[in-house]
Amino acid sequence: MRHLLVSEGQGDRCEVVLPGTLKDLARDLGLTHEVLYRTLAGLEREGVLERQGATLRLAK
Repeated sequence: MRHLLVSEGQGDRCEVVLPGTLKDLARDLGLTHEVLYRTLAGLEREGVLERQGATLRLAK
């Protein structure tokens, strides 16, 4: 996820607006949606990632 945000994100916080659902993103990344959900939750808990609707960004 960090690589996706850094390589595809925009601005100083590497913001990515997802064009589809998290399930679509998981499929595109070759992951199950459960693994993606757990990964996102862990990164949010660690303070690495912020998620707001369809927008993902690195935390400050």
